[in-house]
Amino acid sequence: MRATRGMWACVLLAGAPSYSSGQPAHTFAPNLAAYLPPRAQELNVSGQAIILCTIAEDGRYVDCSIKKESPKNFGFAAAALRMSKLFQASTGPDGKFVGVGQMFERRIDFKPSRTCAPTVNGSTCSFGGTVHVFAPTQVSPGPPAP
Repeated sequence: MRATRGMWACVLLAGAPSYSSGQPAHTFAPNLAAYLPPRAQELNVSGQAIILCTIAEDGRYVDCSIKKESPKNFGFAAAALRMSKLFQASTGPDGKFVGVGQMFERRIDFKPSRTCAPTVNGSTCSFGGTVHVFAPTQVSPGPPAP
């Protein structure tokens, strides 16, 4: 069997946050094929990770940690932490980043797919899948007002 990794990936955004709620939207690179965990792809196992991050002054997600990974030992936690470096909070109407100093959790679902076709020498498989990044949920209040 011959494998071709990273055939395709797409991102679905659920529940786009609004500025009035104080929840930051985010931006990130469009190619997420590299973030699907290889072991999960090879075994065609779906999973999720929930990360906790703080929004920095420059809008980056920082100090991220794993709240939950399911199932364990397939690489979903590590993939979610790598992806967090791509996220950036949006700016509000005042031009400042929304949610600075606040902690948010974000759920990321991974759904690998594998397509195999018979060949003269056995079979050839292509790996791909989808990554679903949910809107952030605030888990701690921001810094006190001056």
